[in-house]
Amino acid sequence: MVGIWSDWSDLLGMCGGGQSTGGGKGDYGKVNPHNLKPIFSSKQLSASLQATSLLPAVLRGIIAMDLTQLNTEILSALDTDLTAKSYLTDTNDPKYKNWSKDELGYVCINGCIFVLESGLF
Repeated sequence: MVGIWSDWSDLLGMCGGGQSTGGGKGDYGKVNPHNLKPIFSSKQLSASLQATSLLPAVLRGIIAMDLTQLNTEILSALDTDLTAKSYLTDTNDPKYKNWSKDELGYVCINGCIFVLESGLF
């Protein structure tokens, strides 16, 4: 009979117009396979977990750091660093296409502040 279902699984398997999408019993994955795919890969979940576990150590380091002194030392060291000096003397060189100098005087690579590898501290 139209309008009467044998059980709830038949009702849940119906879509517009009372047409069954596949029998109503275990066919959801066949009808909607995109809903059964994982949202994140295991590699993404692993990277997120690693980043999350490092967060407390990073935050403790930031609290203990004198940011004003750090910024002063980064800016003053730019004059002595050969790489930074090379960029600052020829900013149009194609090898420095991802480099820039911001309004505060920091040399940046891809928008991140350039910090010397050694000799700063």
